[in-house]
Amino acid sequence: MTIAHDHDGMEEFLVLEGDLGDSDGTVFGPGGFISYEAGTHHNSSTVGRCLIAVFEWQRPAGPPTPGS
Repeated sequence: MTIAHDHDGMEEFLVLEGDLGDSDGTVFGPGGFISYEAGTHHNSSTVGRCLIAVFEWQRPAGPPTPGS
């Protein structure tokens, strides 16, 4: 289980094995993809075990550049 926390940037999970439950009661199984916006407050847990890939990143600041 993770402690409740806030996100400064984006955080995304891809569930590879097992299950991942979020503090809002949603449970994600294998193949589940979860995306948290900056400023999100949550915690996660698993009933059995899980294997996840976690991606943390920041959205670029300012307006998009032409061609991007």
